[in-house]
Amino acid sequence: TRLFPTSTPLAIRRTRRGGDSWEGEAPLAETSERYQVTIYNGAAAVRTVETGAPEYFYASDAQAEDFPDGAPGAISFGVRQWSDAVGWGLEARC
Repeated sequence: TRLFPTSTPLAIRRTRRGGDSWEGEAPLAETSERYQVTIYNGAAAVRTVETGAPEYFYASDAQAEDFPDGAPGAISFGVRQWSDAVGWGLEARC
């Protein structure tokens, strides 16, 4: 999945593998939810944020700050989830 830049905020949402069902979210076996979202311009990270929910709203002013010459045709991003047992997990890149 890639995000296509617009003049409105973009929503990035991720669920744990197997957690996207009609009956709600998969149970979380952690003391808290923590996710790290990285926005990329090609291979270069232009923004990394941490959120306590499985979603991040990429505001249009942040997009303009990250891509002052205009965003490319598609914006790539990566998401990692925190685990109390092992720290940050591997990045799922889209």
